Amino acid sequence: MSKTLKEKIYTTIVAQGGSVTFVYLARLEGFAGDYELAYAPNCVLWRGISEEAVTVLRELINEGRVRFRPVTAMLYFYDGTSLALPITDKPEPHDNPHWLPVAFWPGEEVET
Repeated sequence: MSKTLKEKIYTTIVAQGGSVTFVYLARLEGFAGDYELAYAPNCVLWRGISEEAVTVLRELINEGRVRFRPVTAMLYFYDGTSLALPITDKPEPHDNPHWLPVAFWPGEEVET
């Protein structure tokens, strides 16, 4: 039985113990696509993900199973890619599109 994308994302974040970037998650089958995930208007977390990935990430965050926090863009540069947008460290609306680099950690209650 194959895992759902939600299970793959969650188990990847838990197995890594945190600091999981979108670059790392993009390796999962079914993650890539034509959508973007934004924190607020013009505050883009990542582009090029599937509609399903957007939905399940929101679900995992809302359920408290994963959390994200801003990280240095160097983490993404180290992983080999970034977004071609101005970088912000403020999770708030912007007048023009800005990229808020984030990484994911397991939520408070980790299921094993």
